[in-house]
Amino acid sequence: MHARHVPETVFYRWAIRELSAILACAPTTEAVLAARRSMSADALARRLLGEANIAVLLVDHGYLSDQTWSPSELAARLPCRVLPILRLEALAQELIVRHETFDAMLDAYSATVERARADGFVGLKSIIAYRTGSRCRRPRATPPPPRSAP
Repeated sequence: MHARHVPETVFYRWAIRELSAILACAPTTEAVLAARRSMSADALARRLLGEANIAVLLVDHGYLSDQTWSPSELAARLPCRVLPILRLEALAQELIVRHETFDAMLDAYSATVERARADGFVGLKSIIAYRTGSRCRRPRATPPPPRSAP
């Protein structure tokens, strides 16, 4: 379904045109992918961030894997400053397994958040809205009582 419909979206078509201009290739998915495969991830990142005039990236390192660049790799490879932000849920997850009681975990959590700036973090991030939705829901209005016949 995605393969069929996504290429028909306005955003996808716009992205292909923009990427083809940056990568100096035809404005087709195949040409953009071929141009992308012809360069290293480092070169692509430098080109895209340079074209966008990105001076600073605020990075949440709460999701690291063997396929993501570490904070030091990002800083070494990218043409801009890379500053860390602290993901609050990842912090809680890490602290839960290190402490015997909820109160001890909560104390450690509070202490870590309070010293976040001193530890080099430039901001805090929560992903709660991603998981639960950020749309506010209004309570349903109670319908009026039925009218009685005259």
